[in-house]
Amino acid sequence: MALAINLVEILSLVATFAALSISIVYRDKKNLLPIQFYIVICIIVTLIDLSYSFFINRQLLPLLFAIQNVQTLLEISLIYYFLYTKLKGKRFRNSLKIFISVYFIFCFFIWVYKKNSFFEFAPNLLGIEGLLIIIPCFFLIYEILTGDLRIDLKSNSNFIVACGILFYFSISIPIFFCWGSLYYLSPGSDKILTITNQLCFTILIISFMKAYLCPIPDQQQ
Repeated sequence: MALAINLVEILSLVATFAALSISIVYRDKKNLLPIQFYIVICIIVTLIDLSYSFFINRQLLPLLFAIQNVQTLLEISLIYYFLYTKLKGKRFRNSLKIFISVYFIFCFFIWVYKKNSFFEFAPNLLGIEGLLIIIPCFFLIYEILTGDLRIDLKSNSNFIVACGILFYFSISIPIFFCWGSLYYLSPGSDKILTITNQLCFTILIISFMKAYLCPIPDQQQ
């Protein structure tokens, strides 16, 4: 099973490198710049994770979890920035400010008051992050679908990215919230959840590639 996880991670890494290459070729699409930064961060964290898998050192595991925890803050920040710059509604934009502030405060509270929690895997925290990410995705999709402009959704990079993010985090939310219970009831189930999550992440990366390859320039949202 460990080999299967590594193979899926390598597949995901290849797709992410391909997405990075495409983002460099189509770097004129400035509206997707936060996504490009997100892709770079994903590559770095995946390389670190693969390095740990091939050169296992249990003493480095807390450091790996700390890196992943930092990644979650960068992840939600970049995705929120992308969504914030595309949203028109003032209430929607203000909601994003409230959501991300609450999340950062919550993370800070957990990591400060729970001993060593910053160096531990926290699936419930990832589930909360996913929940806070999909809500503004609905905001953006709603604005696109109800806007006055006539838009070809298949060629609108903002819509494609929002749908990709919505898909991935909608799948990851139940995965992370059920992680602890399933691991307790069926040890080893975490490996299946890891593979499932990684495959869904690869689909997210593919949606980013599709967004960059859209032949028609974006309508400003």
